[in-house]
Amino acid sequence: MSDPLHPALVHVPLGLAFVLPWVTAGVAVAIDRGLLPRRAWVLVALLQLLVVAGGAAALLSGFREEHAVDGFVSSRLVQAHEERAVTFLLGAAMLLALTVSVLAVPARRLRAVAALAVAGSLIVAGLGLWTGRAGGELVYRHGAAAAYRVQSEHTTAEVRPPGN
Repeated sequence: MSDPLHPALVHVPLGLAFVLPWVTAGVAVAIDRGLLPRRAWVLVALLQLLVVAGGAAALLSGFREEHAVDGFVSSRLVQAHEERAVTFLLGAAMLLALTVSVLAVPARRLRAVAALAVAGSLIVAGLGLWTGRAGGELVYRHGAAAAYRVQSEHTTAEVRPPGN
């Protein structure tokens, strides 16, 4: 089996989720003060779309690689991590809808909806932390990485010439 893709993929949506509250707040304030045009909000929406797409890719890769850690980690712990990941992805998708709506709301509602988007981005960042912590515990506390170490040792042993 090749190296797992899931650990590499999860860092994109989580990293963006942690940065987006700052970006969202900064763009909202800049638009409110007239420093940026309203269409600059597209940047926030595109970054949120990357969170959702990256989260979906990470979730799918986790589903595909789940069998590799069977026997190394309790399925209950894996299931708890998956449930958190689904919650993160649903929250990110709802925030994407809200973020896109900022582009369409009347000007008199812009500040309120943008403020909701900032609050939502903080919630999604918290969900990302909650999900990532469960994944980190699978690897560092419960030994999920051992599944790949064992597979790697078997592959190395098969390739090693006899007598070495």
